[in-house]
Amino acid sequence: MAALEVLLGDQPTSPEDADRIVAALLAAPERDPIDEHSIPMLLVALRGVRGAPWDVVDRMRQTLLRRNQAYPAALVRIAGLRRLAELRDRQRGAPLLATALEEAWQLPAAGSSGAIERMRVVTRLAALVPAFGMRERGLELLAQVKERALREADLYVRNELLMSTAMAASRLGESSTIWVIRARFAALSWPVMVGSTSAPNEKPISQIRRLRHASRCFVISASSSLAVCPGSCARQ
Repeated sequence: MAALEVLLGDQPTSPEDADRIVAALLAAPERDPIDEHSIPMLLVALRGVRGAPWDVVDRMRQTLLRRNQAYPAALVRIAGLRRLAELRDRQRGAPLLATALEEAWQLPAAGSSGAIERMRVVTRLAALVPAFGMRERGLELLAQVKERALREADLYVRNELLMSTAMAASRLGESSTIWVIRARFAALSWPVMVGSTSAPNEKPISQIRRLRHASRCFVISASSSLAVCPGSCARQ
């Protein structure tokens, strides 16, 4: 997909190719269904589809839901929301994102794989909150994710959810309220990260790198906030 985007440049894929991509994704066998790696492919298609991209997404979702493929349907919606973010369609995208976040928690989470799939959906949706200019409402949504994350039994899942809220909050702009929320997220996330178990099949070195990356992100986030928001804002 990266090579295709380079070849296309600023030009969208043709409607015919977009239709082929959508058809190929829907034709994926049940043993190898749409997964998180399919999102970039669908996004390329949505840039060239005939008509409104969200209409295509909605039709795909309904087809997948009829097949009882809730996780692929959620991933398709993420691609649609990313396209709306590219189009800067905040009026439509913001309420759709709020609905998607609420419904994401209803995904089956039986067993570790189900909890991880749900986490992957929620973290990707949380990352889109700043894209739709959702400041106060965005903080509310992220706070809800944080509260639910704290109830997760799996420490790895809880850590990833908390990190996603912290990173999204850091991109909502600068205000005393956001500074306080960000600090709270960081305080909650760091102890969990230190004691978390690694992801399934994750090598110990991968976990170490992930923790180092997280710590750098928090330091960079705090430093940038102090630079932009000196004095009274930081003190609040």
